[in-house]
Amino acid sequence: MKSRNVHLCRRSTSPITFIREKYGDLDGVERQIEEQLLAANRRLKQHLPCEDVRVLTDLTTLLQAVERYASLGPLGGVTREECAHLVPLLTRLVKSCIAGGFEVVAPEEEGSLSLSDQLLEACTAALSNCDSGVACRTAETQLTITLADLPSPCAVCQTGGTLQVHFGFADYTAGETGARLWAGAVGLSLYLVEHLHELFPTDTVAAPIRVVELGCGPGLASLVLATLLDRHRPLLPPVQLDVTDVSAAVISEVQKSFAERNGPSLAALLPAGDSEMTAPLQANCFLLDFADIPESLAGQYQLLIASDIVYDYTIAKHVPPALVRLLAKGGSAVLCCEQHRDGMNQFVDEINQQYSDTLEVVMARNVTETLSHLEMIHQLCATYCTLLMIRRK
Repeated sequence: MKSRNVHLCRRSTSPITFIREKYGDLDGVERQIEEQLLAANRRLKQHLPCEDVRVLTDLTTLLQAVERYASLGPLGGVTREECAHLVPLLTRLVKSCIAGGFEVVAPEEEGSLSLSDQLLEACTAALSNCDSGVACRTAETQLTITLADLPSPCAVCQTGGTLQVHFGFADYTAGETGARLWAGAVGLSLYLVEHLHELFPTDTVAAPIRVVELGCGPGLASLVLATLLDRHRPLLPPVQLDVTDVSAAVISEVQKSFAERNGPSLAALLPAGDSEMTAPLQANCFLLDFADIPESLAGQYQLLIASDIVYDYTIAKHVPPALVRLLAKGGSAVLCCEQHRDGMNQFVDEINQQYSDTLEVVMARNVTETLSHLEMIHQLCATYCTLLMIRRK
């Protein structure tokens, strides 16, 4: 892996424009929140409700704008410092909401979230994003790889131009996965670009190759692979790509990335129904817990890809059995995982010692130097990754 030509950015910076046009700047946002806090405190002291529902709707709109603004992060031109500056103010606002400072006298629609609850929800979401909380939501992101700069003899570089994919993130509160982009996904994507024709030889004329991504998260690696395969479709064997995760919220976002975010070519890869593969390239997104693999998928895959699925001992122990069960004999798995994860400490040794009859580690390569030189890597949580290729015996 030799690429130094990867760039990540947010797909849109419209939240910045919205803040500037409606509130001037973050100082204007602070002033409006402070004014409403003072008014809420007066109401609390006098035991009075808020008589103007527009106060709540306008403040909710402002807080939703702050949440979207903070979701851009440094990749979108928003510094952690300016977000952190809002945290004390938003904390006070949450406390005021809980204390009843924004209760209204207007009747609420039965079964709907009250205006005060909507305000509290918007406030906690904005606070989480500004404070980089575990439940923060990340804005849609774009990955660009300059193919013309890829090292020779990589066959993909002959196409020149760029490879670009757009992807979104699941709401962490909906499934606790898929809300972040980790370094392993970028490392795996680069490996797929640079080694495409090794993984999918052009002289293959046998049955279609079936590929699965485990724990896809935002689906970056699968989106990159699908884009590559689509570009080289006439030269490569038929491929069925199964993109899987344990979270329904994650799968929904990945389906959206295929169907809406990356143009008609990728949208056309999704099947119209539960039919057998007929197109030379097809992508399916579905739920899969790799700790509980159904019999229908046993031995069905010639290639398995995954990034950062080996992150703690509880999860890591399920990975080798999943490889054994999913891969056809002679099939390969390509994994890229951050080295600092607890589960990586003994992962290769455990495969060699406990699964030597069924699995063989044919490559274990540190990609620290490569990742540390990528333009985007300081926005991710680590630059220390291990790239593994494991063959099913």
